[in-house]
Amino acid sequence: MFKGIKDVDRNYIQQSSVSFIKHAQAMFTQFPDTQESRTGSNTEALPSIWDDWYGFEDRINQFITANLNLQAALDDQVHDRKLRKAFFAVARGCKSCHDNYRND
Repeated sequence: MFKGIKDVDRNYIQQSSVSFIKHAQAMFTQFPDTQESRTGSNTEALPSIWDDWYGFEDRINQFITANLNLQAALDDQVHDRKLRKAFFAVARGCKSCHDNYRND
């Protein structure tokens, strides 16, 4: 949509953003600091989640805030540039967490 290939679908973006927020809120409880969580073979989580828990929480909160800003930008029917900027802030939030806390 933001590459101009498809029309901007504000409803789809809204629904996605709500899902992202729910997922982010669940992240706070999905990584208990246990030996199983830290060493489980069925995880892509890096030890940095537990070594830098406050940084992990901060990135989650920033991601939630970015999504709230995206939702606010959806209300502005005139300025798609503002919406685009808000969308890419959400995308940077995904990348930041994955780069630091996930073994891709």
